[in-house]
Amino acid sequence: MEVQGVVVAYTDQSGVSKAGKEYKKAELVIKNNEGYNDAEKFIAFSVFGKSMSNFNHAVGDLINVNFDIESREYKGRYFTEAKAYQFRRSMATASPAEDDNPF
Repeated sequence: MEVQGVVVAYTDQSGVSKAGKEYKKAELVIKNNEGYNDAEKFIAFSVFGKSMSNFNHAVGDLINVNFDIESREYKGRYFTEAKAYQFRRSMATASPAEDDNPF
């Protein structure tokens, strides 16, 4: 899946697990106006491993994010996570003033 939005935050959450293994993880938050009635909405993504090194955007950049949604069961409850794996700088859409349509 793919979504477009403006980068709001990118935070590194890497660390060491209880088992003593190092892991790399980050959280990416974007916002766009694709909510109900064009309401502003925020989407948080998990970013792991190699995908972290491919992220070279700053807060305020308009980007396209490719991601997968995954749910898992834990003690009878389901938890859903959006995992981002590819990022591209987005070309801004044409404003209505630049539109060729005369109507």
